[in-house]
Amino acid sequence: MPQKFQKRLKLGLWVILPLLLISFISRGLSNNYPDLESGTYQLNAIGAANTLLKGNIFFQQDEVISSKGRLLSTLKLNFEDNENSGELPIQFLISVDTDKQTISTGKYNISRYISGFMNNFDGVFGYANLSMLGEKPFFTRKGELVITEYSRDLVSGTLDVILEDVHGESLHLQGSFSALND
Repeated sequence: MPQKFQKRLKLGLWVILPLLLISFISRGLSNNYPDLESGTYQLNAIGAANTLLKGNIFFQQDEVISSKGRLLSTLKLNFEDNENSGELPIQFLISVDTDKQTISTGKYNISRYISGFMNNFDGVFGYANLSMLGEKPFFTRKGELVITEYSRDLVSGTLDVILEDVHGESLHLQGSFSALND
């Protein structure tokens, strides 16, 4: 082989090999959520509580008319507590103006300031009222909820949100869910 070709081949390998390694590593890191059974969730809680939260989850869809006459499409994700069945310690609400978009797969950012739930609320709002933390509710402050699969019977995805109580104490929830229609 000519020496010029060998040098180019070596240079190409030094450029391509790191890119391939980074590609494989990033794929492994981005898929660090476990595969879940339909109707379950698994969330890591860090901050006010350091624990793994697991349980059943279901969703509800609805269309409502705002006080300004706009049609809103809503999706509620209801996380049940396995220890206290029937309780909903965590809930997220996605609301979108149907004139602008529909709820489907994609990324939904937390709405920090909400003037009213039915008053043109657009975005994601959530709360956590975990029995292990007493009677103080935590409300979403920032983060995102990603829907990776959306159908009439199943909504799956991941979330990475920070919630805060009235005293400024925070709770970071991160994990995945696979919700069944209620």
